Amino acid sequence: MKFVVCDDDKTFLSGFKNELLKTDSSLDVICFDNGKQMVEYLKTEHSNIDAAFIDIRLSDSNGIDLARQLSNNFPDIKLIFITGFGKEYFEEIFLKVRPFAILQKPIKNDYLLKHINEIKASQDIKQQKLIIKINRSELSLAFDKIIYIESDKRKAHIHTPEDVFTIYEKLDDIHHRLDESFIRCQKSFIVNLCHISSLESNNFVMTDNKKISISPSKRTDVKTKYMEFNFNLLNKTGV
Repeated sequence: MKFVVCDDDKTFLSGFKNELLKTDSSLDVICFDNGKQMVEYLKTEHSNIDAAFIDIRLSDSNGIDLARQLSNNFPDIKLIFITGFGKEYFEEIFLKVRPFAILQKPIKNDYLLKHINEIKASQDIKQQKLIIKINRSELSLAFDKIIYIESDKRKAHIHTPEDVFTIYEKLDDIHHRLDESFIRCQKSFIVNLCHISSLESNNFVMTDNKKISISPSKRTDVKTKYMEFNFNLLNKTGV
């Protein structure tokens, strides 16, 4: 696996890289002391990067805004904040970006190892695919690429960051082939919890900025699942 790390403290950078390599000597770790250099590097190398570790307070930029930029441009990269001020920034973090984890400085080795193992495990999840038929041909869509699925009479529109795929299939039949990351928030929509940016009143705001309403009959169950998802995310942090 290949990681990038951005922190303006060069002493920390060196030490953190060593800690990463202690957990797994096969890791490829590239370090940057400012956000601009890292973004320029990722413009050409993003497809090879599995995770980015970003300090929240950087001398040349706001680490949260930097992470949001990465999330918009390179959605496949796992984002992990490293900070001494995690609790102070919780609200801003989750309003702007959905991190894979948050690590509090000084970073505990057991948390670091836990997250590296989770990144490895996420590579297996990426292998989960939805098989669909378009024009008599089969197409495989990775679960983590699906933002939401919309029903339109006898059709279903599968929205991904790059494209929309239309098939003739019922939402119920599609839902049975997905995992627990997908929930039916109303009659016409299945949403991927991993692609929800925020909850506004009774609407989900997705990572493509689409607002999807939650039907009154499903609000209690759907909101509970959404909160549990975020609670489990917070429990993965080292804060």
